[in-house]
Amino acid sequence: MSKRCGECLEKQQALVKRRGAELVRRRLRDLDELDKAEEREKEEKEIEARREAESRQLAATTGGLGGDLSFDFGPLPGPDDLIWATFDFGGGTPQVSGSS
Repeated sequence: MSKRCGECLEKQQALVKRRGAELVRRRLRDLDELDKAEEREKEEKEIEARREAESRQLAATTGGLGGDLSFDFGPLPGPDDLIWATFDFGGGTPQVSGSS
């Protein structure tokens, strides 16, 4: 056996040991289940990477968290505005009762 074949065999043995250890760690029954689980993880990572890239691109194009999030409520009502008439304050300061 050549040195090159021996190196290939050693690599294959190391791969089999790693995959076997991963099967045990994940409590899976066979390599098909491991392959499916690894494929799902790969797809999830790709989806997450795409989302992060899209989020960074959106932040770059809008200048932050999604643009200007401020809202103009208009002028605030003053003490003489009619809006206060809808609240019955009795025209004075409320009294604190003496009982507890």
